[in-house]
Amino acid sequence: MLAEINWLDLRKSIPETGARYCPIIRFSGEKNNMWSANIRIIENNLIRLKSIADVNYLFPHAPTGNIYAGNTFELFEGNKKVADGIFL
Repeated sequence: MLAEINWLDLRKSIPETGARYCPIIRFSGEKNNMWSANIRIIENNLIRLKSIADVNYLFPHAPTGNIYAGNTFELFEGNKKVADGIFL
C-alpha cells in the first residue's frame, strides 16, 4: 500500500528511488508489535525529507489488518527510530 514517509533527519543514505528497503515497522499504539517491512521507494523529496513508497511486510505470515489508509507507523533501524509514516 502507498505511504508517505517522513525521515527524521538527513541520513547519509535515504533510500534512492526504486530501492528496496527493509527496516522494522511499528504501528502507532502497538508498542510490542514490530515486523520487518518491505519498502520500495517510488519518489523522494530530499529537501523536505519525504518519500512516497509502496509498503508491505517482508514476511507473508504477518498480520495485514494494520495496513490501511490513515494508519500511522514508525520505522526503525535496530533500536534507532529513523522515520514516521502514514498510509495513503
